[in-house]
Amino acid sequence: MLSDFQKYTASPEFQELLQRYEKSREEDTECYIDLNDIIDIAEYYHSIEAFDEAEAAADYCHRMYPDNDSPLLFKARMALIDYGDYEKAEKIYSALPQKDDSVEEAYVYAEILVCRNKVEEAEAFLDRKYEDLKRQYEESVDTSGRVDSYDDEFEEEMEDFRDALEHFPLDIAMMYSDHGLPDCAEKWLKLTNGVIEDMEFEYWETWGRTYHMQERFKEAIVAWNKALDVDSYSFSAWIHLCDAQYQENLIDDAIQSAEFAQAISVDDPQPNMFLGALHLEKNNTAKGVEEFLKTIEKSGYDLAVMIRVGLAFYELGYKDAALNMMEMIKKPFEEADLMSECPPIVQEIIDKCISDEKNNQ
Repeated sequence: MLSDFQKYTASPEFQELLQRYEKSREEDTECYIDLNDIIDIAEYYHSIEAFDEAEAAADYCHRMYPDNDSPLLFKARMALIDYGDYEKAEKIYSALPQKDDSVEEAYVYAEILVCRNKVEEAEAFLDRKYEDLKRQYEESVDTSGRVDSYDDEFEEEMEDFRDALEHFPLDIAMMYSDHGLPDCAEKWLKLTNGVIEDMEFEYWETWGRTYHMQERFKEAIVAWNKALDVDSYSFSAWIHLCDAQYQENLIDDAIQSAEFAQAISVDDPQPNMFLGALHLEKNNTAKGVEEFLKTIEKSGYDLAVMIRVGLAFYELGYKDAALNMMEMIKKPFEEADLMSECPPIVQEIIDKCISDEKNNQ
């Protein structure tokens, strides 16, 4: 199911806007485009992982609106999320022209603190920001009785407050989830008022990721299923559901989830990795080996994937298969006289397989 943003970017209105922007870029000219529209263009490029184009759009926006923080905040978040460069993000944040204490600015500042391992400081800052948002909203509600109900500007302001207050806890929970801090994520998820209309999938996905990191797999299964009720074509949700079911030894259910994931993204090796392990769990050796070989093939014979496959064979008790895989990995290093560069785990598993075989004789 397409998100509201995906529906918007597929609309004729957005496509016309995108063409105007791209034409101005090609001709090295500038045409008037609303600030929020250029940010949408940057978000669109980011959503299709065209990161250079996303940054270029943000730079274009900054040239047109040099006194506005939004394009720089966009670039700061890219530095944090896409490049893991919190020093660059901090440098961009320090150069903000307004420092207007916006919610968007608060997100970036808190995330910089988290990246610098100052989680307690981030939490204290976010708690203050949330309380401030609630206070501002309550003051606006008190004022509403003294303002003409037909005052469109005031109504819009009230709607912005409600929207910010409603989304704030979930956005923070998602940020903590991204940084592997499930306990912090859970705290903020509990502060939400349940499912947010336009972010139902993100709500359940964040609960799923949180439970997953806490190894509360039964609860994770419930959350991932609710996420899939919203978007049954989410590859990530099917893969996470498969893993949670695997952890709970629900092997048949996990196989079904992996097969759904595979149908959604036929070239991704992750479903094959799971299917290999799951079929071996069911003592279906031929099928398990077949899926593991597909995993290696789809990953382009990636060294890390081959090691994971060898480890999976060993952990599942298929010692001959593990030995053969590790020997296959080791051989090119031996032939090139580069054994010092061969990952130590390869020889370690080879030695364990040989030792186990001797002990069983």
